[in-house]
Amino acid sequence: MSIEEAVRAYQTYYCLDCGVCTGSCPVSRVTPSFSPRLIVEKALLEMGEELLNDRELWSCLTCSRCFERCPTNINFPEFMRTIREEATRRGVKPVLAHHGMLQSVMELQTQGIHQKKTDWAKESGRIAEKGDTFFFVGCMPYFQVIFRDIGVDSLSVSRKVLRVLNAAGIEPVVSDDEVCCGHDMLWNG
Repeated sequence: MSIEEAVRAYQTYYCLDCGVCTGSCPVSRVTPSFSPRLIVEKALLEMGEELLNDRELWSCLTCSRCFERCPTNINFPEFMRTIREEATRRGVKPVLAHHGMLQSVMELQTQGIHQKKTDWAKESGRIAEKGDTFFFVGCMPYFQVIFRDIGVDSLSVSRKVLRVLNAAGIEPVVSDDEVCCGHDMLWNG
């Protein structure tokens, strides 16, 4: 979808220029140059190339605070996702956090490579090969490695969930064949 089509689809021309979106944005609090209102303004003023190459395009968390508070109901997160899609289609890539490691993880998980990432589950509780309940762990095993240097134990949440399920009499399936849910790829265009 082009920028012009996104402007129509998400009715950004209804913007009152009130700034409520920017005032409620957690990114704007720490990065004053980021403003949902100014991104909409660039789209409305047909500053497409500048918008698509704007580093701030990738700063939005898509948390929806702006959408929840917008008096004219502009769905800014979906507008941003669409603009990011257009940027990606035109070859503009996002600024990569952690030197692109997270993007590499996403790509690895979408290729269907058999990965051994369930050892933690076998050590933490009871799991089944087949069953009615599937425990989708997602990126947690990767985050355990990526953020090890800052003391983040992302698998602790997964271990606790497994223990709660076991306490309820449920032995979930945890699979090495699990692939990326696509959330971050979707929101990064």
